[in-house]
Amino acid sequence: MSDERLPIGVLDLRRLSTLEGRILVHGEEEAGRRSGRNYLLLEGTDARVYHIHYTPEMEDARSRGELRTNAFVRLRKQFVDGHPSLEIDELGDSESILRNREHLKETAQKLIRRGVVPQEDGWNGWLGR
Repeated sequence: MSDERLPIGVLDLRRLSTLEGRILVHGEEEAGRRSGRNYLLLEGTDARVYHIHYTPEMEDARSRGELRTNAFVRLRKQFVDGHPSLEIDELGDSESILRNREHLKETAQKLIRRGVVPQEDGWNGWLGR
């Protein structure tokens, strides 16, 4: 994580519309009823870290070599024939996204419209760099 103070939570995919961020790590649950289930940690552009259990779409993407650590991704829930589906857009290396001023400007505007505003000293975390 770029900032140890960022809040961490489990992403509720039922409530997801769109989420962007960089992939921190992949892992596998070791204990409990979710033992053996794969997950990833994503540092969102909203200065939060998300624990996300793999969906079938994520499993497929991983099998194709996508969703690499440090990749910048956009996750969007959409409905296909009335059923929820996860659309995954891998937008490249997260460090290169930091140099894409137009993308950062659009992202910041979207966050501000959602009520996510920078702290007095600017954006926290990786995006704040």
